[in-house]
Amino acid sequence: MYSVLLVDDERIITEGMSKVIDWESIGTTLIGTARNGIEAFQFIEEKKPDIVISDIKMPGMNGLELVSKVYKLYPDTKFILLSGFGEFEYAKQAMECGVKHYLLKPCNENAIAKALQEVCAELDQQKVRLQLVENMKKTIETVLPYAKESFLKEAVTNGLKEEDLSYYQNLFQMDLQHVTVRLVLLQIKGVLGNEQVNGMKKMIEKILKTNVFCCVIEKFILVLIEDRFAYNDLQQLMKRVKEAFFQKYGTDCSIVISDPGKIKDVNQLYKQAAFLFDNQHKNKYSAVIKKVLDIIDENFGDQHLTLQWVAKEMLYMNADYLGKLFKKEVGEKFSNYLTRIRIEKAIEMIEKEKDLKIFELAEKVGFGNNPQYFGQVFKKYTGMTPSEYKKAVDEKMK
Repeated sequence: MYSVLLVDDERIITEGMSKVIDWESIGTTLIGTARNGIEAFQFIEEKKPDIVISDIKMPGMNGLELVSKVYKLYPDTKFILLSGFGEFEYAKQAMECGVKHYLLKPCNENAIAKALQEVCAELDQQKVRLQLVENMKKTIETVLPYAKESFLKEAVTNGLKEEDLSYYQNLFQMDLQHVTVRLVLLQIKGVLGNEQVNGMKKMIEKILKTNVFCCVIEKFILVLIEDRFAYNDLQQLMKRVKEAFFQKYGTDCSIVISDPGKIKDVNQLYKQAAFLFDNQHKNKYSAVIKKVLDIIDENFGDQHLTLQWVAKEMLYMNADYLGKLFKKEVGEKFSNYLTRIRIEKAIEMIEKEKDLKIFELAEKVGFGNNPQYFGQVFKKYTGMTPSEYKKAVDEKMK
């Protein structure tokens, strides 16, 4: 039901129209009457009716003045104006304020009812349009994070052409050609699940007080930020991110920040930051543990890979001692590290090889002929089964 206010300085007219018109049958409710424009405006401010039926000639504030004043503050309010013969100039002024319905007095209830029906139809269409816009906004809000993720992945892996930048610039409604950026690389000690990635993004946006582009490539979370912080300040802010992430997830992470550059060169920024990251981490391990990590990287697909095998067959040393040394330097047990690497590799394969079957995937990453156990471990680390994760990746790519 749409609410209606009736305005006329002749009481007999307002009373007559109130009783004669079948308001509910038209989809309306009469919520009040007023004797002049001043009274009507006060009522409109308090009750905000959808439709106002008003005479033009009234004392204090006439109908046109009322329309003009209301139109500025409440542009969605619809007016039906009543006027005497020969007042076309009034009608012209009313139309300039967006009034479409203008009835010549005296008019019967049928003419007013017809005008009301037309206004109600306009309001119905307006509701549909507003709902459509609202739905579109929600759709864009839902899709935009995935579009930003795809944009950053494309920029890092393949680079961007000028026409690509123009397209994304229009899509995101932001300057991508002239802005200076930095790329932050983060590596979490543990398998990267969606929860951790989304959690990290939210923490960075909260602490840096800015929106960022975020994606996952190989072992890294990549975060693209505008270069509006001094390098030392940004380091301190990312240190706060690291501490907040550890407090929430109980997991540490390593962080590297690239040099500043343009978005079109972000693939070069990535290579530079990844090189810095690898050098930092190579230097923190002893020669023995570096060798163990290389062996794992080359042999993770072998279901028989164990600490004992590495110690005895590859390094010719005591397995217990190697296990203690590994945990001291890497921060986790050999078996946990190996399982994490296997799940990370599984995630990479799911994202790159669309037609890969789950049993084939289990075999490729070292779970042998035991896809069921692989599924249990995968879910423990990511919160999803391999099939669910594969489906989520497929949905993102659509």
